[in-house]
Amino acid sequence: MSLRRITTSPGFTAGFVGAAFLIQLTILRLVFSANQQQVYLLGKEFGSTCSFKQHFGLPCPTCGMTRSVILSLHGEIAQAWQVNPAGILLVLGIALFSVALLVLFLYQQLSVPTQSELLRSRIQTWALAYGVVLAITLISHWVVELVGY
Repeated sequence: MSLRRITTSPGFTAGFVGAAFLIQLTILRLVFSANQQQVYLLGKEFGSTCSFKQHFGLPCPTCGMTRSVILSLHGEIAQAWQVNPAGILLVLGIALFSVALLVLFLYQQLSVPTQSELLRSRIQTWALAYGVVLAITLISHWVVELVGY
């Protein structure tokens, strides 16, 4: 089977993207760690600072997302929630989206057109709803941070 035939097969893109996202989450989990104050890359302090906070003295809507995502990937949900609740949603959303894309890939490989189209439509609808929930969570967290600042 040639590479051209594989890459043009039905669902290849969905399967590839789904697998790539899951691999990226796994790599992040393996090479990064965090606590509520700091991120570590392979055990060494990873110096990242928020330029918005440096310039304006206020946290940005995504402040704490890196730490929250890494903490979520390590199962430290309570700590991740305290840093930025949107990080938990981001990890969960990427994982669920990846699995949905892999299922879509399987449906398309099995040549089930009506089921594939229905699943594709549902993925689009749920992705839009997820984006709205994520945005509301980010903005809500930011407002709470600004009020408490």
